[in-house]
Amino acid sequence: MDLLEITAHISYGGGITEYEVLLDNEFRVNGKVYRTDIVQSDIDPSRGTYNPTDNKFRANDGPHWPVFGPDVTIAPPYTVRCTTQGFSYSIRYVDEAGNELIPSSYGVAYTNEWKDLNMEFSATLYDPGTEYIVKQQQAYPPANYVYNSATDAKVMVGPDAPVQTYYLIKCVKKPVPLNYTIHYVDESGNTLIPDISGSIPNQDIRTWIPLNTEFSATLYDSGNVYKIKQTQIYPASIYNYISASNAKVLVGRDTGTGSIYDDFRIICERFHSLLEGL
Repeated sequence: MDLLEITAHISYGGGITEYEVLLDNEFRVNGKVYRTDIVQSDIDPSRGTYNPTDNKFRANDGPHWPVFGPDVTIAPPYTVRCTTQGFSYSIRYVDEAGNELIPSSYGVAYTNEWKDLNMEFSATLYDPGTEYIVKQQQAYPPANYVYNSATDAKVMVGPDAPVQTYYLIKCVKKPVPLNYTIHYVDESGNTLIPDISGSIPNQDIRTWIPLNTEFSATLYDSGNVYKIKQTQIYPASIYNYISASNAKVLVGRDTGTGSIYDDFRIICERFHSLLEGL
């Protein structure tokens, strides 16, 4: 850092005039943080000395230090060596129990910058092979963490980041979609209408799917009206018959047993024939 002009106070000791200049121990230039070096090898000892304890440069009296009243202006150029400061950071990806999923990311930033997070990955440490994604909600304020979308989130690193830049990013298992199929058949197993297919976004979040409780057959026994039977082969935990017009099945994976419920055969009985009433 070249000091071209600095105002300093005069001190008198032993008949020798000295000028003490208080230097900035730490300062910024263009976003970078600099710190004054403890050892100033470029300063000629005959012209002055630097005390890193109080960050003062003591200049010796001489013709290079013109006096103007109670203060002096030090005009001759001299160089104070400074070092750019790097700010280390680490980013850990963990599950909600704190288990580390992949190796941490490390780096050094010299200016404030937003660091992109690894939004989706396959675990290699704990629970290897399982796909994880970054949770939207994290324990950091907007100044340090921004979530834009499922594919874009960032953390702040550099001088204005937390003093000890250490981010613990909580992650959850990536949702696995589940396709399901519902077959409507008569008691002999004949398919009455085309199968109803659909999908839920996360197999671990079980979802109730409403049934078509009354319909006209279009395949076997076409044209005749059928209704689903109140009693099915499924337990009440996954089949809920509320009324003749309201019944549903529970699609998804039972996380307790691991069983997946994605295929249902709903037994139906003829409600009335097209010939009735003619």
